[in-house]
Amino acid sequence: MLSSTKGEARATKGRDAENAKWDEEIRKSIASKKATPATLTKKQQAALQAQLEKESKIRENVGRIMSNLDRGLYFIQSLVSADVAEFRFHISSVVKVLLEGPLVGGAFLVGDLAFETYLVSSPQLMMFSGSNMGQNLAKSTSERLDTLRKWVGIATLRSLNISAVPEELQAEPINCKLCDQTSFGILVHTTISIALVIRVLHRLRSLSEQAPFDAATFSYAFPLLSQVLLLGGVSPADEDEALEQVALALGVIRFHCGECMF
Repeated sequence: MLSSTKGEARATKGRDAENAKWDEEIRKSIASKKATPATLTKKQQAALQAQLEKESKIRENVGRIMSNLDRGLYFIQSLVSADVAEFRFHISSVVKVLLEGPLVGGAFLVGDLAFETYLVSSPQLMMFSGSNMGQNLAKSTSERLDTLRKWVGIATLRSLNISAVPEELQAEPINCKLCDQTSFGILVHTTISIALVIRVLHRLRSLSEQAPFDAATFSYAFPLLSQVLLLGGVSPADEDEALEQVALALGVIRFHCGECMF
């Protein structure tokens, strides 16, 4: 009843009638296209099949790579959790592999897991003790570094522009923000926040001055120090901050020169 009434109410004259007729033709045309299945030539079918097979191989290869990355990252986490003393001698290599591999090239596949592995490793890496000091040195090292362990890793990843760092951990500015203020009619620049990199470097230098870090701890912090020196400062707000970053990084390294063996 509704459909017949609606059909009868349709205008038969004027512009409304033309629009209604045009709408009806469009609807019929769309309906006929949907009802008629697309037919492909043999050549098109062969090309489509080849494309589908190619995509299937790519998906299979990506899945295999992702599986291998997952396995490797979980293996690293297992070694760290096991607190194997011998593992501390390989920290530098592990850090390099993580920074150059899953945290960069494989970030789109295992970014979250790679980030978790890198940060989860930081507290454990710094818990390794010397061969003759037992668990006391491990406990002492942990208390000295406190929450800095986490922020060394975050500062390193952010200085390297690693996309795997979660957004909530990017809230703290990486450099000292400056604002323009007027004092007695003179425009001056005033620092309104302390940068993440500066904060971490100051703490690392202070702790290094008290006592050098063990090899595992220094290896974990070195990528940040290296990036500061290579760039002449990580995203510095001005020349003064750049020089401060470089001086702090050199200070940390200087306090460890006596620990190096040639």
